[in-house]
Amino acid sequence: VCSRCCCRTHPAMISKKNSLLLYGKQGLVLGSMFRSLHCTPLAARSRSSLGGLVKDRFQSAEPSSTLAINETVAARRSAGQPVFNFGLGQSPFPVPSEVKDSLASHAFQKDYLQVQGLQELRQSIASFTNRMQSKSNGTEFSFDADDVLVGPGTKELLFMTQMATTGYTVLPAPSWVTYGPQAFMNDRKLKWVQTEMEDGWQIGAESLAKCFQENSAFGRPLLILNSPSNPTGRVHSKERLQEIARVVDEADGIVILMEENGTVSLSSYLIVQLFQQDFQNGVVLVAGESALFFFPKQCDLY
Repeated sequence: VCSRCCCRTHPAMISKKNSLLLYGKQGLVLGSMFRSLHCTPLAARSRSSLGGLVKDRFQSAEPSSTLAINETVAARRSAGQPVFNFGLGQSPFPVPSEVKDSLASHAFQKDYLQVQGLQELRQSIASFTNRMQSKSNGTEFSFDADDVLVGPGTKELLFMTQMATTGYTVLPAPSWVTYGPQAFMNDRKLKWVQTEMEDGWQIGAESLAKCFQENSAFGRPLLILNSPSNPTGRVHSKERLQEIARVVDEADGIVILMEENGTVSLSSYLIVQLFQQDFQNGVVLVAGESALFFFPKQCDLY
């Protein structure tokens, strides 16, 4: 699959010569309607060559920053140049044997599943979250399977949340490079809240409130927040998280907490604050199990 053309916009799309191959679970579809789409970077195609097929805002889309960095790193290494790659972070550890064994033992289960995910898995995630909350701050929550939606990755879950909700998206600057483009793809208004080194790259409550006030015409704000921050690594203080919770609550906003390490403990104080303010319907907690398994068992996270 070409990693530079439109193939990357759909996991089952392959452009070859004058045809388009769509591979799905139900078989193969061959068409020729995209005859002008060859393996050329999307940003390099002219508007005339796309024949009005692609929406205007996508015709100027740039390649993924992380993938672009990886291509640059590969090119320099091929040229024999020393490279210290801080672009795409991935676990250096092998897949845990427990995961491999479980996947192998369930390989026969190939039928379509419930849209929300397996009931048993969702209940297990809910119970795990409740235990982590109690362990980290002594607060008892009662999540159950109905509160959980299982997806193939945090990025897709984040994309679907932005797609399904009204209002506009708010991001701290700097933020992980995926968040902004997802708002762009969903045709959402995107607003930034600048953070400063002198303040430890934390979101300021006053700056956040000002952003909400200035953009109230766009509807309900949706704040995407992860702690520790990606890319700064900063963990927001409990006091600052409490201030953020108050500002979001006053604006009737939504918070997406990106707990990508899966432990749901680092931002748990913010969750507690929002729940104490009867704000539970405005909190979306996104956690990834693949990142959780990055940590060895000695961390006592399991």
